Amino acid sequence: MNKQFERLQSLLPERTDHGANAWYQNAKALRDWLANLPLANQNLTAQQLLGVLREMNEARVDPLRRVEALEMLRRPVYDVVQRLGTQLQSDSFPMPEARMRVSDTILEFERELTTGYIAVACDICAPNGSVPFLRRKTVALALTRAIQHQSARLWIAYQTHCVPQVGVWQSLHDLFLLAVALRCDEKAEDDPLPGGTKINARSAYMQALLHAFAKPYHFIQKENAELRAALPVLVSLCGLRPGYAPEGAIAVCTDGDASPPGPVRGRHVAVESLWQLDVSALLRTFDKEFERRATDAISLCVSSPAGKAELSVEMVERLSKTWRGRRERAYPRTSDVAAMDAVIGLQAVHYVLAGEVDFDTFHNRTRAVDEAGDDRNAIFAQAGATVVPAHARVVDRSIGGYRLRFDSNEDIRARVGEVVALAPSGAATRTWTVGMLRWLRVDAFGTVEVGIETLSHDARAVSISSLDIRGMARPPMRGIFVVPSKADDGKLDPYVLVPLLFGRDAIAVEISSIEAAAREGSRTEKVSDMRIRPNGGVYFAVVLPAHGADATDAANDAALARLVTFPQRMG
Repeated sequence: MNKQFERLQSLLPERTDHGANAWYQNAKALRDWLANLPLANQNLTAQQLLGVLREMNEARVDPLRRVEALEMLRRPVYDVVQRLGTQLQSDSFPMPEARMRVSDTILEFERELTTGYIAVACDICAPNGSVPFLRRKTVALALTRAIQHQSARLWIAYQTHCVPQVGVWQSLHDLFLLAVALRCDEKAEDDPLPGGTKINARSAYMQALLHAFAKPYHFIQKENAELRAALPVLVSLCGLRPGYAPEGAIAVCTDGDASPPGPVRGRHVAVESLWQLDVSALLRTFDKEFERRATDAISLCVSSPAGKAELSVEMVERLSKTWRGRRERAYPRTSDVAAMDAVIGLQAVHYVLAGEVDFDTFHNRTRAVDEAGDDRNAIFAQAGATVVPAHARVVDRSIGGYRLRFDSNEDIRARVGEVVALAPSGAATRTWTVGMLRWLRVDAFGTVEVGIETLSHDARAVSISSLDIRGMARPPMRGIFVVPSKADDGKLDPYVLVPLLFGRDAIAVEISSIEAAAREGSRTEKVSDMRIRPNGGVYFAVVLPAHGADATDAANDAALARLVTFPQRMG
């Protein structure tokens, strides 16, 4: 008996004999019951479906009848989960308690389905973990379905930016390794659910691995969904085999519950627990698609024998860098126990950088005297609004940024790609460092851990308007003027972070700052030499080239840190 089989058996609840003559063992009775579910009442339908799954899992049921019942239940459970899943759509995390209860319900569905399929495989292969004659197809189906539904628990963790539940990864490894040991891992089965195709245990497991090693906590929900839809095609271009990972492959450790399941530094790992996920062919495909793409393409089509998948150019670039290992830390990290004050979001960051004044006051201070008749109202202005910083503990830091931890009582809400301002707690005078939230994860106790990339130690609050093709200025918006603290290529083009509602079709922009007004009395800079590009899915960056400035010059140029002199749009 192998250890994977023993561990999977230990996951099963104590079972009674009351299921021998239970109604759900009769296919017709179960079909009639499903036809009479109160579909108009989503909560009642969910309760009834969960009830029958629990009852089945707590009873001794013939494995062939169990798998037949589970296959009949999958579609109505899928429909309920899809409807519940729409309530998990969110831009900020942690989610409110009501939404987390919905997440818990979905996780319970996936856990009960996983348990049911594990019971099928274990009962057929009992007592010693071997497949009886003519039962390999059923065992392959049960193990494939169990991996699919266990992977769905990871998917919910990624969507809610929570850590996976304890034991999910270890049982995923065990399910796959048992399928390999029983020679069931490549036996393809049809998936009748919407969008389903032929799938086997190996492919289902590889999809879970590939998603985990894509750094899903760095993505917003939409990006994670885009990647998940493409996984069946992407894994068909990958390979998975035992042994040490050579160049072009990702190391996988099947002994443990780590997420992602890579070898833990400093811990001995037995050779038999090491596998390699070979992504070299996939990366070569990415490279070919990049070479063939049009210069203005916003998406790429990746083709394989399994079909076609469309991914955004930005997504392909990020995945390519991540899976090539180029996103390892560029700077060494040091442990720290410092406390930091943090404000999150454009409105809050603008407020503290502007000297703790609201946008309406700030905008009025930047208007020229001769603009007194300007009746354009600043949008997103909230007169009298104040911001209270949250308190965070620094876990570690580097030149490139911070890893912070917020206790659950801070009640923060944040999203990947959000702008953040940090300052040491308790300082008499706060000096704010502006950064970007690159990843976010919530543990079971509600503690929020985030990764912050440092953008600038000398950012400025500005008011920015876009000018349309007729030269008409739109209402001003908040902006954060940033001179980057570092750049890989030595160039430091300053930029202004603006909301996604900013007019991307602008032919010029008007930028106003209190510093410029106090320095020169020239309160507004009109700029036409700029580029507008996406910045992490949450903001646009209005890039303002610092002509001829390199990294050294920019760092020493105090004037650049305040505002750059740009070519003016005439007329």
